[in-house]
Amino acid sequence: AVVSTQSTWGVSLKQSQLADEMVTLEFIIAGVVLPIISLIGSFGNISIIVIYSKMKYRRIFDHLLIMISTFGLLTTWRIFHIITLPALGWGHSELEMFAFPLLSFLGVFYLTSFMLGTLCLTVERYLLLTNNKLHRSLNRLTVILPV
Repeated sequence: AVVSTQSTWGVSLKQSQLADEMVTLEFIIAGVVLPIISLIGSFGNISIIVIYSKMKYRRIFDHLLIMISTFGLLTTWRIFHIITLPALGWGHSELEMFAFPLLSFLGVFYLTSFMLGTLCLTVERYLLLTNNKLHRSLNRLTVILPV
């Protein structure tokens, strides 16, 4: 039988141990796993941006891939900044707290742009498979992209 003794604040030791385990799990996920995934993702996105930016002739697919990688990289860095740094014990400065509404807006903008870029890439690939004539005319157009 599990015997739980009361501490001076009335919280059982079993609840305290559970809270300690949750903090440890949070640290492992936010402080170890997320930085590793962020590092791998950042390396992949930077590689795509560099490789596709050096191409002389770019199709709409190449522009969309550069755009998705750029906004994916910015989103990854923003999520890393919000979640991982506090989990590692680095708090936010007063300037960051003052700029938090703007930084939150930018984070949402990056994520939305990433998703819309993925949607555009999906439509472009669909047109390549189903309507090749329309797809060729899209590649001839001068498309204005943020990147």
